[in-house]
Amino acid sequence: MLPLPLRPPSSFFYIVAIGLIGLSPGCRDRTTLVQQANASNTLLLANGTEPADLDPQIVTGSPESALVLALFEGLVRYDPVTLDPLPGVAESWELAEDDVTYTFHLRADAKW
Repeated sequence: MLPLPLRPPSSFFYIVAIGLIGLSPGCRDRTTLVQQANASNTLLLANGTEPADLDPQIVTGSPESALVLALFEGLVRYDPVTLDPLPGVAESWELAEDDVTYTFHLRADAKW
């Protein structure tokens, strides 16, 4: 028995295929994951490995340290340009006359 000759697809097939290919890029959402996170106030961290702990008194590794810095605020923070101390959890602080003892006054709205 002889095989039947294959017919090439009709021009209608090509028109439909090109139309579908042309429309497909416009159907997807073009916002990146970072843009979506920014819009929803979500923090994204590429941590690499699972943290061993999140207790600031215990952590010693880089993966844990990155998370702890993002999660917890210290008594003071640094100005990114001048590196001067700025209020963090403490709204103000005083240095005693002995130049050793600091007294920190915590913010009333700080949560523990």
